[in-house]
Amino acid sequence: MNITYELHLLRRRFPAITVWFGQATHHYWALVDDRLIEANTALKLADAIRGAQAGPVPHPGHRAIPPVAARAYGGGTRRRSADPKPIS
Repeated sequence: MNITYELHLLRRRFPAITVWFGQATHHYWALVDDRLIEANTALKLADAIRGAQAGPVPHPGHRAIPPVAARAYGGGTRRRSADPKPIS
C-alpha cells in the first residue's frame, strides 16, 4: 500500500474534494461539501465520495417524477394566480 500514490490518484479523480490520510487513525478522509467522510482504504473512500456526490438516496417506495413530467402535472416553477378567475 503506497499511501502517497493512492492520495495522488484520489486527488486526480476528485480535484474539487479535499482528501488526506490520518496518521493517527490510519484511515483515509475526505471533506465533501459539509460532510466528513472516513474509510479504511482509498477504494472505499472513492466509493463513499461518489455516493456523497450523488445526493440523498430516495426512499425505496418513492418514485421520482422527471422534471418534464412534473411540469405536465402542474409542478415546476411557474407561478399560479392567487385569485383564480371564475369560468363564465
